[in-house]
Parts: sequence; C-alpha cells; structure tokens
Amino acid sequence: MTHYAHIVLTFLFLLSAIHTSSFSQYDDAKFEHITTVDGLPDLIIKCILQDHLGFIWLGTANGLVKYNGYSMKIYRPKPGDSTSISHSVIVSLYEDKHNNLWIGTGWGELGGLNLFDRATETFTRYLHNPNDTTSVNHNFITSIYEDNEGRFWIGTIEGLNLLDKINGKFQHFYFKDSASSDKSKGNVSSLKEGTIYDITENLSNGDLLIGAQFPGLWKLNFNKKHIEKFFVPEGMNKVNNVPITDFYQTDNGIIWMGIRTGLAKFDSKRNEISFYPDPLSPVNEMEYDFNPVLQDHQGMVWKGIFRDGLIQFDPHTEKYKRYKYDKLNSSSLYGENVRSLMEDHSGIIWIGKHWYGLDKYDCKKWKFKNYSNDPGNPNSLSNKFDRQNNQFYHYRHDPDNSFSISSDSIRCITADNLDENILWIGTRSGGLNKFDTRSGIFTHYKNDSPDINNISHTSINTIAIDDKGIIWCGTWGGGLNSFDRNTGKFTHFKHDPNDPKSISQNQIAQIYKDHSGILWISTNTQGINRLDPNTRTFTQYRSLLKEAGSTVTTVMYEDVRGKFWVGTSKSGLHLFDRKKGISIKNFTEKDGLSNNWVVGILEDDSGNLWRRRTWIELFPSG
Repeated sequence: MTHYAHIVLTFLFLLSAIHTSSFSQYDDAKFEHITTVDGLPDLIIKCILQDHLGFIWLGTANGLVKYNGYSMKIYRPKPGDSTSISHSVIVSLYEDKHNNLWIGTGWGELGGLNLFDRATETFTRYLHNPNDTTSVNHNFITSIYEDNEGRFWIGTIEGLNLLDKINGKFQHFYFKDSASSDKSKGNVSSLKEGTIYDITENLSNGDLLIGAQFPGLWKLNFNKKHIEKFFVPEGMNKVNNVPITDFYQTDNGIIWMGIRTGLAKFDSKRNEISFYPDPLSPVNEMEYDFNPVLQDHQGMVWKGIFRDGLIQFDPHTEKYKRYKYDKLNSSSLYGENVRSLMEDHSGIIWIGKHWYGLDKYDCKKWKFKNYSNDPGNPNSLSNKFDRQNNQFYHYRHDPDNSFSISSDSIRCITADNLDENILWIGTRSGGLNKFDTRSGIFTHYKNDSPDINNISHTSINTIAIDDKGIIWCGTWGGGLNSFDRNTGKFTHFKHDPNDPKSISQNQIAQIYKDHSGILWISTNTQGINRLDPNTRTFTQYRSLLKEAGSTVTTVMYEDVRGKFWVGTSKSGLHLFDRKKGISIKNFTEKDGLSNNWVVGILEDDSGNLWRRRTWIELFPSG
C-alpha cells in the first residue's frame, strides 16, 4: 500500500469515528456568505424553501428569487401585468402536495397570495376585497399550510383563512375567547387584530396548532369551527407567556417550537410539552422576535434569534451552542439577525438574515480539521506533523547547514519503495533531496556543475520509483532523469526534434507507474509518453484528439479495472487505450462535467472516480 493510500484511509477512519449527535462535528463551523454581489436583489431574506425539483426559493424584501446554486432569477411585479407576482416583499413560501408553489407577500395593506405556474412562469393572485366576504381577510400573508385532509390554510396579520382551491373562496375562523379587541362577534372575538405567525398540525388528532401574536399555543378543531388556547400544564409559563413564532414538525410527530427564551417540544403521541431554557437567551422574554427553528438530519435542533445569532441544541445532552458574528473571522455567521432557516435535500443548512443576506452551512464540507501557519506559533503548520503531540516540525533551508533541505519551495514528495525511512523531495530551484527521517539529514542532488552525471535541472516537478528501485525525476525544462542509487549517477532523457523515439518535451508534468510497472510521462503541452523499460526509448502520443493539435495533459490515473484515464486542461477527461495509443472515450462539459479542466483524479471504494478542479466532482463508475 502506498503512502497516499495510508493518508486516505487515515482520513476515512477519522471521519467514521465522528459521533453524529455530538457538537464535535460542528466545531469550528464555517459559514459561506451569499450577498447582493452574488445576485441577491436584497439583503433581507424572510423565507427559504427548496422545491421538489431542487431549486432554492428565497423570499426577499425586493422580489422572489429562484436559485439553482449558480445563478438567480428574480420575480417582481410588472405594472399592468396581472399575471406577475402581486408584490415584491415575499413573506412566506409553501409547496403543496401536488408540487404547486405558493407565495405569500405583504407590505402594509398591500401584498396578496400567489400561485406560481412553472410552465408559463405566471402567477395567479388571491387578493383581499373589502366588498367580498369570501376573499382572503388581508393581503399580508404570513403563513401557508396544507393539512392531512388537503385543507389549505392561510395565515395573515388579521387571522386565519381556509382556501377552497376549486372556487378560490375563503372561510374565516375566529378565537373562542377574547384574544383581540374586536367584539363584533359577540362573545367570540375575531382574529382581525392578531397575526398568525405559523401553522402546523397535531398528527395524533388532526387539530391545527397555531402560533399567533397572542401569547401561548393555540389550536383549531375543524369540527368546532373555532380557535382556542391549547392547554399547557402548570410550570410551563415560559410557553404560555410568550408568542410562538415558528414550528418544525419531524416525521415521528415531534413538533419543535421557537420561543424567545429557548425551545419547546410537543410530543403529539404522548400529548406532552417540554421546555428547554436557553441560558444565553436575552433576559426580556416578552420582547417580540422571529425565532425560526428546524431539526437537521443529524438530529440537532437549530434556532435563529433575530438580534442574537444562531443557536444549536443537542436533544441528547440538552446543551446549547451559539454561533455569532465575529469580525475577525470571515467564516463566522455574517450578521446576527437570523430570520429564516431551511435544510436542503443534501443536508446543507441555509440561514436567511435581516439586512445581512444569506448564509449556508455544509457540515460535510468542513469535516476536515484545518491546519494553517501561525507566525507566532513555532509548532504550527510548516512541514512534518506529529499526530501524537498534534504539532508540526519544521525543515527549512539553512545556508550555513549543508544537511538542511536545499530549498524551501517544495514541488513533490515520494516515499522510497526500498527503505521506509527515506523520502525523496523535489524542489523548485534546489534540485532533488533524499531525506533520512531517522537522522533528519538531507542529501542534495543539484545541477551545479557541468558533470553529465549530475541531475539535468534544478526544478524537480514530479518523482516516481520503478520496480527496480530506480528514481525517476521529471524536471521543468531539463527533461526526464533516472537516478541509480548504487552508482549515484543520473541519466538524462531530453527531447530531440530529430529523434521520434525521444521524449516529446522537456517540461515534465507527471510520471505515472501503471500496474504493470510501465512508466508514463505527461508533458506540459506535448501530450504523453510511454517509456520502454528495455530500450529506454519513448512512444509519443502528442494528441488525444484527432482533430486537435497537441494535448495539454494534467494528470494520469489507472483505476482498479485497469482503465487508464488522462485529464487535460481543455478537453476534459479521456479514457485512453494504451495498446492502440488513442483516446477511446472523451468526457467533457457536454457529458455533465462542470468544466473541461481536470487537475486531479481519485477513485473511491465503489470504483467511482472523483475529479478535482477548484472543487471535487463525482464521476460515477460504469
């Protein structure tokens, strides 16, 4: 097993050891920021939804946004066009059981409910009409919910509505007790003066659960036709005394409720409510706030606080962790006015903020611990890492020490196949180094004299060791070199324009030894070469495409099935037939690659290839 495989397996072992329900995997959380520079029309993100097609929909204060991960399309009202969205301030988003997208808008007395037609990209508007008692009771649409019976509920700043999707008419529902100041219904008060924040369903009995402007939890039994206070046991004043602004329901019937001073959990199967106070929450529990909440696929519960950042709650330990803005850390949460939360299908958490745009957190992306150089810490990253002591040892060039490394600019490192204590190191300007890890001594091989037995160039770009123990060095300008460790002499292989069996170019990009022991050498701009181990002559393959000139190759890789892959900087990924000397399959952007520049290839345990450019991309086996 090579040293590369050891490294990969070490990382896989470390990742598998992470416990999925602890805070450890979220340590040093890094947030990515999306702002108006990236295409957002506004920095106020009121709501977020991912639809069944995978698009991210963002409700902003200046339009509805459809985001595909690369670009944004913005929908705003068009004067004189009744099929455009009714208002640019987007307050709520919902996708129903038939995959229809509903959008709630609202600003003062303006706004309305909208149904989006994906085929025509037009909107159907549902607006309040003061002369029509069957219209929605207000244009400010705060929440949307479809229950298990298919009933479609709309919350506004004046109460609750039930929409009949067939005829477009609304019914209005009222509180049983005097929650508002409107006594026009006798001893049953209207919801006109109260805002509905969120709606969900008690899956055990079908009752609606409602978070409203009025303190506490509310419920609606459809058969009783009225809204009443949900009974909360004594000792739960923290739930009874504050408005509930958001619900998140899990598949097993657990409902998490966002509350200013912590989190509440309703177990619908047991009909039990639990409260988990946040010791770091603001003292003034009566102060109104947005408190979006969700439970991620790992079981962790997240809650946003409008003026105080983001908190994470572990239901197993009942402990909180807080994420806030740190002006000295560009990867910290940007801004602290969290207004909306959503976890997408891949497990990425999206955080919408008031005045600070959008953040995203991918816990899988940041599982690797980052080590960087700290000028003030002599044990920070530089060269050798001691896993047991969690510190680095430095090896730098010292002009007064002939046993130090010859240059600080390192191009490549290869482990010796005959002696596990020896490393071969190629430098940019100091030639080849042999490092004995036991003694800490570096032996230099430089191009510092006219002796033909010296290495041909000082810039060593790639190193490989063949089955006989010969060291092969690819230089950047001096061709290919072989080093016989017994004689201490180098043999040079350079391009000769008059010899078709010479190497095709003197700028060597990579030396790759395949499973049969054959060496393949890629060059900067003149394709790849096969070295005949007996005659030490080369077969040149300058172009992988018949219609193109020479190929700029970047990487070579042989998979477990014996297929030989060549990555390029312009023509994507090639499956290369070594017997025929041709590319038999070329994969490019047309086949799904995000671009045609390939600089790294790695195979996983399932036989899938992963290619690297500025990101990692899966290339399935087959």
